[in-house]
Formats: sequence, C-alpha cells, structure tokens
Amino acid sequence: MNNPVMAARHLNKNYQRLSDEIFRLSVQKEDFDVAINEWRYVERTKGTIGFCVCGVKIIHEFLIENVLTGCVCVVGSVCIDHFMGANVQLLEDVAKAIYEAKCHPCERCGEDTTKEGPHCK
Repeated sequence: MNNPVMAARHLNKNYQRLSDEIFRLSVQKEDFDVAINEWRYVERTKGTIGFCVCGVKIIHEFLIENVLTGCVCVVGSVCIDHFMGANVQLLEDVAKAIYEAKCHPCERCGEDTTKEGPHCK
C-alpha cells in the first residue's frame, strides 16, 4: 500500500469499525472508497452526546444516508473526514452545514446576520 493515508486508515481500530459498518449498510462490500460514494449528507446536529458508528462518543453528529439502500447512520467529525475526500457532494453539503452552524444566515438573502452592516438590500 503506497498511499500513507490509506495505510494509516488500516492501522486505526475506529476506522476498521467504521468501514465494517459502512460495508454492512452499502451495496459495495469490498472497496471503501467506492462504498462511500453511495452515501449523502443529511444533516448535522450539535449538543447531543451520542456515538459514532465507529463506537466513539461524539458531540457533533453527522447524519448520512445511503442513496442505494436507504440506510442511515451517524458519524462523528473525525469519521466524516473519511467520506469528504472521495465524495465531493458530501464535502459541499457538510461545509455548508458547518458554515450555517457558525453564522446565522438571513432567511431572505442568506447573508450572515451576526456580521455588522446591512443585509437584505
């Protein structure tokens, strides 16, 4: 295995539990980088303490859904990174959710209402 990121993944027990669960809930059962493309971001929740599919206690929950099977699972902020590199749409959806969690977009124009200055011109 020449890719250091992939090598590090295989040394991590949490990654192994994550990939086992994703394979179990996916159509693709052998190639994680293919299987994760079956998944889409649904929503992000904050403040509830739960558990990622890898078994780690988490505060930031990312709900993802398999578009082929309809299965849904919760992953934490570390495990969501395994999805974001290979799935561009998931990356964009998660980035948008993080932005919206940090600011308060105006319902009419989308501008951040926490910044000074006018919006909704």
